[in-house]
Amino acid sequence: MKYKENCQQLSGGEKQIVNIVRMLSADTPICIMDEPFSAMDVNTTEILQNTLMEMKDKTIIMVTHKLSQEQLEQFDEVILMKSGKVVQSGAYGDISKTSEFRKLQTIS
Repeated sequence: MKYKENCQQLSGGEKQIVNIVRMLSADTPICIMDEPFSAMDVNTTEILQNTLMEMKDKTIIMVTHKLSQEQLEQFDEVILMKSGKVVQSGAYGDISKTSEFRKLQTIS
């Protein structure tokens, strides 16, 4: 079975899973992900996020709008952006205490 032949039959979340697996299996030290869990159910999202956090041999850059506090705490660095500009960066524990973070948190 070839990927291109059967991809049309997959749901949006299943296509995302296939793309994540393909990306992670590539021999590259950096993975860039843009809203990787947007079409996935909560359980699948949690499993994949936990798997990603266990990968110590790759740098993962993830752009997302929906992560819980528990998930954000797992990242080495969190970069907060507003209107395309970086407004905060650092460990979640540090930036979560700032007024800018609280303002952006209420918007989303």
